[in-house]
Amino acid sequence: MVASIQNTMAYIRSFVTNLRLELLFVSASCALAGMAYGSQTNRLYFLVSFLAFFLSYGFGKSLTDELSKPQRNFHTIKVNGIGLVACAAVIAIINPWNIIFAGVSILALCGYVALKKKSLLTGPIYLGIVIALLPAMGLLSMGGQLAETLRPKLIWLYVFTIFSFGNLLLMSQLKAIQTDRKLGFKTIPAILGWTKAVIVGDFFVVLSIAAAGMMINYADTFALLVFIAGSLVGIAGQIAAHITSKRGKNVSTFIISTTLRSFVLWHVAVFIGERSEWLIFACAFYFLFEVSLKLKVNSDEN
Repeated sequence: MVASIQNTMAYIRSFVTNLRLELLFVSASCALAGMAYGSQTNRLYFLVSFLAFFLSYGFGKSLTDELSKPQRNFHTIKVNGIGLVACAAVIAIINPWNIIFAGVSILALCGYVALKKKSLLTGPIYLGIVIALLPAMGLLSMGGQLAETLRPKLIWLYVFTIFSFGNLLLMSQLKAIQTDRKLGFKTIPAILGWTKAVIVGDFFVVLSIAAAGMMINYADTFALLVFIAGSLVGIAGQIAAHITSKRGKNVSTFIISTTLRSFVLWHVAVFIGERSEWLIFACAFYFLFEVSLKLKVNSDEN
């Protein structure tokens, strides 16, 4: 019992120390884009759902990272699994249909590493689909009905989430080309090399912009400007990836941060276009994201 408590405390310290706070905004922004289409206006439902979605990426990322290691710490796997299940339980209490979506997401994450060695598209497409379930769960958490998850705008949201997250993962995999090759992981950069992988990323960005453009509220000037900003930032990241001299483990922080920034901006544009009353919240949300991103960049440089 004492040993278990000590292991858990050691995990918590490690989790907090190694937590990439900026990545929590990935799951949060996805869920918020779906939540914006819900009819629920109860602030407590919103806050509880938001916190569950916000924390879920941290547990999921830590889980897949641990599962990818040659020597795994099963206590860490167990604690992350419990954290994910707890987040799933919260949104399932709000809407029982979330049990299905959350259950599929957790099982898919657990099977990710095994598939990572078998399929070239496992990373971007497979995990992109997992992340694309978050908007559906967000909608359900805010009073949406199951049938509403198949609304045309939601379909476009899933599509652009898949490709925008796919590119985010692709750009982050560029720094691990040699490591992934040694471990036998069939990631796109490991198989195709840097240049061809970035070209694949170009297509992902184009598809993301096209799909996001199908659902942006063009009558909302602020949402439109955020969408344009996200698109320009995403394109800048791709250009930087093509011309940079820093490759492999020394991949430029600018490339990854701009790709992450475009992902968040696109999703912010979506939920602001649907819920203009969330404008102040959106500004605070994005400000905190930029702060967390700045902290990460500073720690990488030190």
